Amino acid sequence: MKFLITESKLEKIIFDYLNQSNLFKDVNPHRTGYGKSVQEYFKTVDYEEDMDPDYDHVFTYYGDPEAYEDIVGVESPYSSDYYPLIELDTNYVYERLSSLFTEENVKKYVKDWINQKFNLDAVHLEPN
Repeated sequence: MKFLITESKLEKIIFDYLNQSNLFKDVNPHRTGYGKSVQEYFKTVDYEEDMDPDYDHVFTYYGDPEAYEDIVGVESPYSSDYYPLIELDTNYVYERLSSLFTEENVKKYVKDWINQKFNLDAVHLEPN
């Protein structure tokens, strides 16, 4: 059986899913020393009440290829047209979302949702 839905309906489904899921719950930026050109986002995780919280990497925002090279230490594998860029953690978020919504839709709609939620201006999203 095939279903056809409009792009706006698909966007609404993905946005609703992200708003209601806990994938991005307690995700906050952490200081990198690079100002707005690089922002790393981690999820706060409490494993046990008597321990300090731990942090799981969720995604990194890179403003330009030079920022990527400064943080990662290698030349950016991405075209300069991909910047500003979000690299989304594959183990934590990307694989789960792409299995539900396909890679193409994740790159478009999840990028749009992250931009809105975290006040970013990325033009592309890539798995990391």
